[in-house]
Parts: sequence; structure tokens; C-alpha cells
Amino acid sequence: MKRKRITRFKNARGIRILRCCASCAHKEVDGEGHRICHALMLIVPNNLKCRKWALKKAYLSAGNGGGKVKCLEYLMYVRDKRLVEQELIEQGVITLAQQMSCRELRRRFNKETGKGIYAIK
Repeated sequence: MKRKRITRFKNARGIRILRCCASCAHKEVDGEGHRICHALMLIVPNNLKCRKWALKKAYLSAGNGGGKVKCLEYLMYVRDKRLVEQELIEQGVITLAQQMSCRELRRRFNKETGKGIYAIK
């Protein structure tokens, strides 16, 4: 196994990613913290880059977001509602299936405050 110089590349969103074992799809960490390469079937050092390197899917879409930044007021509203629901579940008043959906929480927040949930318009 020959060690190669670690290089970087940019994904579609312009996020720089290291080409090494840390970003490899074949990497797993065992219970003792050893990094195991399933392609090579070896315990490997952190900065190894080999020919079997393949980009992990999570890094391919890094920077994509999948959503927008929520405003702090909305996040605190959701936290408060979920804490009340958790207490009601523990007391047996409601079941987990009866708690409000995210859609319902957004609708109620908008109705009660007249504001949107996103920090950036």
C-alpha cells in the first residue's frame, strides 16, 4: 500500500473535500475506533488515499442544504410545544402518534404570530 499525497477537489456546490480515507465510501470505524477499509479489508491510517477511494454520498451533496434556515422564534416555539407534548406522553394523556406533525406546528406558528418560519426570505 503506497501512501499518496492527499489532494482536494470541489463538489458541485464548490465545497472542498479531501481525497482520503476520511471521505471514502468504503470507510467504517469499528467499536475500538479503528478505521477499516472494506475495499481493502484492512485497518488503515486516517490519511490514507488509495486507488479504491470512492466519494461518500453525503459529501457529494455537501452544501446542498435540503432546506432553509429557520428563525430562532420558530425554533423556540417548536421546542416549547414538543416539551409540553413530551410531558403529556409521559403522563399518558396522549400517545406518540397523537403529537402534532411538523406541518401542523408550522401552520399554528404562522396563525399565532403572523410570521413565517424562515430566517432569510
